[in-house]
Amino acid sequence: MIRITLDLYRELTGYCKAQLPNEACGLLSATGDIVETCWPVTNRDYSPISFTMDEAELEIVLDEIERSGQRLAGMFHSHPTAAARPSAFDQEHIVFACSYIIVSVVGGRPRMRSYLPVDGLLVPERIAIVAHQSV
Repeated sequence: MIRITLDLYRELTGYCKAQLPNEACGLLSATGDIVETCWPVTNRDYSPISFTMDEAELEIVLDEIERSGQRLAGMFHSHPTAAARPSAFDQEHIVFACSYIIVSVVGGRPRMRSYLPVDGLLVPERIAIVAHQSV
């Protein structure tokens, strides 16, 4: 199960809607077991059906996550024209050992799903939205 703050949920879904008609993408980081930071990365494809994260930005974000003392907890992208399920491309391009969040923004109403890489496949995991970071 992945735990995200309500503020992060709002930021992430808002960012995905703002990137329409193209796919949005980026990383998520956590302190402890709660994901609280969204790190948008430019989609070099500028496409509604695919994404490629800008490599230079990706490196900067990974460094910033490390410097912040947080950990990489997830990678996200949106599906402007499809459900929040991994495509064949998504399944074939698993890069990180973390949660994979897909946000469908079909019709402007976000639907978020999360998946974990297991034996080369993305399998569903539960999402818990929490009011705020535990201290």
